Amino acid sequence: MQFYSDILDNVNFGNISIERKVGFIVQFLNRMKTRGTLVQSRTSGPSYVISLEDLKESLENMVSQLVRYAEPEINYNQEFLEMHKK
Repeated sequence: MQFYSDILDNVNFGNISIERKVGFIVQFLNRMKTRGTLVQSRTSGPSYVISLEDLKESLENMVSQLVRYAEPEINYNQEFLEMHKK
């Protein structure tokens, strides 16, 4: 998978695993692909059509996962900065 390997090359591995860092994004993209319908557009060729309900549900899921991922990271960075201020 070229796309996934490009992500791996540009990610700072830090203190958590790569799967946790990009997993929810990959899950969102896969969900969009499976929920969408491939159609032939007159102007731009192959295209995906996604219902607004599927888009809304998928975005809500991704944002929820992003918040769950970001909160511990923010807390870790704040603790790290406080520890090094002293």
